[in-house]
Amino acid sequence: MLFINDRDAGRDMKSKRTAMLVLLFSMVFNIAIPLLAARNVAAVTRTTVMYPIDDAWVDSYSPGTNHGTEATLWIGYDLVLFVVTDKRTYLKFDFSSKPENITGLTLSIYYEDSFLDRTTGVTCEIYTASSSSWTETGLTWNNAPSLGIKLANFDVTGAPGKWVDINLEDAIELTGTVTLVLKRLDANLEQRVFTSMEGISQYRPRLTWAWDDGTASPNPFQWIIDLLLLPFTVIASFFSCLFGAHVKSKRVRNL
Repeated sequence: MLFINDRDAGRDMKSKRTAMLVLLFSMVFNIAIPLLAARNVAAVTRTTVMYPIDDAWVDSYSPGTNHGTEATLWIGYDLVLFVVTDKRTYLKFDFSSKPENITGLTLSIYYEDSFLDRTTGVTCEIYTASSSSWTETGLTWNNAPSLGIKLANFDVTGAPGKWVDINLEDAIELTGTVTLVLKRLDANLEQRVFTSMEGISQYRPRLTWAWDDGTASPNPFQWIIDLLLLPFTVIASFFSCLFGAHVKSKRVRNL
């Protein structure tokens, strides 16, 4: 009959628990380290800027007048001889040259001036146009294409002299030649003035496409992360070896 000493049994149980903890510790670090390293590679997001092919604004008060060569673009309502007039801006873009793998689209227009109240914020809206066959020097209220699909609302608040950025994610899927129509949401007598393509060049209207080029860029601080992970890598390797030696020793003792 084989008698097992209580002390030996306890020591054997403690040894088993230690071995299991060593194995668990080793597994955790061997799994975690590659995952942490992988997180340090960031996808590259690039941007492409696109300017209008044509831009112009129209006015219902002078329906046969063209405003395509002026340095400003107007949006809003005015009161002329007790008649409310509507001013709208048209921007034409060539979407056939847009990048692939698009992640975002922003329209930026430079808020240059305002009439009548500069302290009151106004809400405007953006539509597509039913046609893009108009020309910059030929567009008038009378021949302007009708409104198409609504894309977004945007607010113009505070004093002039700043950019207004508008999220146009709903326009990402549009193709070909696209016209954006900017107008006031309500009929309050407020007007906002923006820089046109004929104005100061750095303040021209623009679309900014954000896109992923499919590559990845290493984190510039990767060497610091690698240095911090080095002790854990060594510890994990040590415990892996220790566990292997422990298992081998157990096998020898059991023979």
